[in-house]
Amino acid sequence: MTYGGIDRSYVVLTPDAAPGPDGYPLIIGLHGTGASGAQFILTAALVPLADARGVMAVCPDALMFENYTYFNAGGPFEDLTGGTDDIGFVSAMLDTVLAGYDVDPSRVYVMGFSNGSAMAYRVAAQMSDRIAALGAVSGQMVYEYCNPAEHVPLIHFHGLSDRFIPFEGNGAGIPSVQSVIDIWRGINGCTGSAETICDRNGILGLRWESAGGDGEVELYTIQDQEHEWPRLSSLQISATNVIWEFMEGCRRN
Repeated sequence: MTYGGIDRSYVVLTPDAAPGPDGYPLIIGLHGTGASGAQFILTAALVPLADARGVMAVCPDALMFENYTYFNAGGPFEDLTGGTDDIGFVSAMLDTVLAGYDVDPSRVYVMGFSNGSAMAYRVAAQMSDRIAALGAVSGQMVYEYCNPAEHVPLIHFHGLSDRFIPFEGNGAGIPSVQSVIDIWRGINGCTGSAETICDRNGILGLRWESAGGDGEVELYTIQDQEHEWPRLSSLQISATNVIWEFMEGCRRN
């Protein structure tokens, strides 16, 4: 498609199964630095998820800057991308997909890795009226103007040995994951203490319930995990499966 006078592209993944009575649930999948929408489908193992759970996905391609693809997730990426309007592009892409496919508009989710994870946070912040839940892996929010109109439930995975995007942040425009989680806990009305939902093999999962029941926040940290997507084969946990189990019951009114 053309957006803002620039040719943009995205990949659509449809499951083998027919859609339900309300249409397919849809994941907007956002790739990391230097990658593509097609590569994100492989990174997040979306084909098995689509076929097993009847989920559709649309995965856009970021533009190239300094020999790498980057989404404008805000913060340091604003200057790097020359202020590219990726939010406008994602919104227009979603309009096109909703018009062309049998999708349930109340079950649109955003999921991302690395720079795409930071972009997923920005999508949730600026398109909260369209996004039913957020799944983030190995990339925290850098968008400074986070004031979503609606609560967005979120789940975040991060390796504690990630040197590319450290859990503690890097002092150069990337904050700590915990500070981002605390911001969203406040936004979503999660006032209570954390409940431990996983504690095994160096994997710690914490959950904060929202007072209104519409903005749950979960954080999974993994000891010795570097900058990669958690998979069953190596870590005894599948980020894709856990994120989908979190998302699938979330709906946008």
